[in-house]
Amino acid sequence: MTNQKEQTDTFVVELSLVVDAQTKTRLDQATELARKIYNAVLSVGLKQLNRCRASEEWKLARKIKDEGERSKAYVELKKAYGLTKNAFRQLAHHCCNDMDRRELGAHAAQWIGEQVWSALERYIYKKAGKPRFKSSHRGYNIIAGTCSTDVVFDLAG
Repeated sequence: MTNQKEQTDTFVVELSLVVDAQTKTRLDQATELARKIYNAVLSVGLKQLNRCRASEEWKLARKIKDEGERSKAYVELKKAYGLTKNAFRQLAHHCCNDMDRRELGAHAAQWIGEQVWSALERYIYKKAGKPRFKSSHRGYNIIAGTCSTDVVFDLAG
């Protein structure tokens, strides 16, 4: 007997959204809030990463010859400095709550935290360049959630 879950079919439905002026304003406010949360969480993440890399423990971990031991040391350091996916989800959620705004829910804020973590993780492992802040000109065009039943708004498409 295997431990694999039975796969179920997944459906994606794309519908054009026609909104009135009031709803468009609310969506614009939500994307602006998403941009601000993204930038705030990214700022904290980059500072945490810089502190982690400047620490003596990081310098000692770099000198470890055994690859497995070095990897374990890095994982422990990242946890100690809050460089985990869950930490970024919580940080984004707290940012949204602290702003006391109702445009985004908890799932959307957590999804933003996951996006920041994904960008920062690629940077940490040298798979991509340093993540950039979202400017007000380019904005933030997608709002989604962490649950598979959440609605995704892609405003750029």
